[in-house]
Amino acid sequence: LGCAANRVDTERVRAMCRAAGWESTPEPREADLLVVMTYGFTRYQEKVSVQRISELQALKRDSAELVVGGCLPSINANAVTQAHGGFTFGPRTLEQFWRRLFPGTGADPLMSTVTACNEEPGVALIRVATGCLDRCTYCAIPFANGRIRSRSPEDIERDIRAGFDSGYRVFHLVGEDIGAWGGEQGRDLVTLLDHLLGIDRRPVVKLGQ
Repeated sequence: LGCAANRVDTERVRAMCRAAGWESTPEPREADLLVVMTYGFTRYQEKVSVQRISELQALKRDSAELVVGGCLPSINANAVTQAHGGFTFGPRTLEQFWRRLFPGTGADPLMSTVTACNEEPGVALIRVATGCLDRCTYCAIPFANGRIRSRSPEDIERDIRAGFDSGYRVFHLVGEDIGAWGGEQGRDLVTLLDHLLGIDRRPVVKLGQ
């Protein structure tokens, strides 16, 4: 549910499940594990997320496990707890889900964030930062993602090169506060764009949420 950044995190979760040997099914009643990637930026979106949790809670088999991820557990834990009393994780704690799939292991090694943009063939989404530089009183993002943490230009370049190898040519850079990329490191978005547009394969780069 929700924004492009959450879709990137959702694909990370899918990759973790595939690495653990899980197969996907479109039918909730057939699943042994159900994961809801929630979104809670506004009250309406919070309501939609809670409703989806409740729907899957009612649909799942007794032996199946329902896990709640995304930003809502960090924004409004009480709302999640009322609908679901099981395991939860947030954008800053994706590795907890990995460790649940692989007990006793370290952090998630599946670090690539290249994600297909289903609405536009040949377009990929790449998460370049998590969190926000500001603290606006009306916004819930800081509760879910904390202060901004920018990925390095080298890591982002690696993802773009991997995207080229997978057939992508256009890359949307996404994050909760894309304009603040690098602010905690004394850098800015122009620095990142200069770096990416200077690589040999000349990607088409767009800025997203």
